[in-house]
Amino acid sequence: MVGFAVIVLRGGGVAAQGQGAEAKTRLAIVGLDHDHVWSLLEDIAAEPSAQLVAIAESDPLLVSRAQKAVPASVKFYSDYVTMLNEARPEAVVVATSNDRHLEILRQCAKRHIHYSTEKPIATNAKDAREMERLTQEANIKIMVNYWNAWVAPSHALFHRMKVGEVGPVHRITVQYGHQGPREIGVTPQFANWLYDPAKNGGGAIIDFGCYGAELSLWLKGKPSRVYATTRKIKTEQNNKDRPRGTDQEYCPTYRACDFLIANLDLRRAGEACQWWRSVRNRA
Repeated sequence: MVGFAVIVLRGGGVAAQGQGAEAKTRLAIVGLDHDHVWSLLEDIAAEPSAQLVAIAESDPLLVSRAQKAVPASVKFYSDYVTMLNEARPEAVVVATSNDRHLEILRQCAKRHIHYSTEKPIATNAKDAREMERLTQEANIKIMVNYWNAWVAPSHALFHRMKVGEVGPVHRITVQYGHQGPREIGVTPQFANWLYDPAKNGGGAIIDFGCYGAELSLWLKGKPSRVYATTRKIKTEQNNKDRPRGTDQEYCPTYRACDFLIANLDLRRAGEACQWWRSVRNRA
């Protein structure tokens, strides 16, 4: 997330309000009911090219918490459209339920405001394609905050693969997860929509499966075909409104090499795993 302000400033000739090398990108946050927002606030505060100017949230408890975490100059709004009109940010960070992503992007596109959101980009492919169309039409940037795309171990692995240090890529196995949102203590506001199939869109498959898809695209490129199966691991939990064909249950999985084992040349798999742990520990 820390690179988003720089992306907006330097990509495609976009400039911050005001002139000169010291100008900062004006950022606003839409929503506080995604728990990742609290670490994002820290990232924004530490980013010299970014200035947080406003936050839109209607929940008084979340607003109270945020007011203690941001500078007094940050303005708070209960309605995000009003915030976009009055605060006039250059880019927004969206931290809401997944089903609101398209709606918020429509408003940003009308005002030519750049857009960053937590993963996934949308609850379904139709919305995602519409979001792509809107950003292209408005000539704005859109970014999905896949945290593992920014960390040093991912980049080190990518570059080692590209130069052939760990052998040709034959298979990528991604294992990542936890006991479940409520079990690890997420806020009630976050859990309220995470367990709602309509607001979430896909449960554990969307929440964790996206990392494997992202890493595979990065390392191997777009596939010619995709085959998928699902399993219900957490059998004691049952969401009656779970959409057909989706796995809304949050399933625990075991970590291997933190979150990625790349089964490349099998003769060197042990070496790759040992190297991954050493890089992770140094990061």
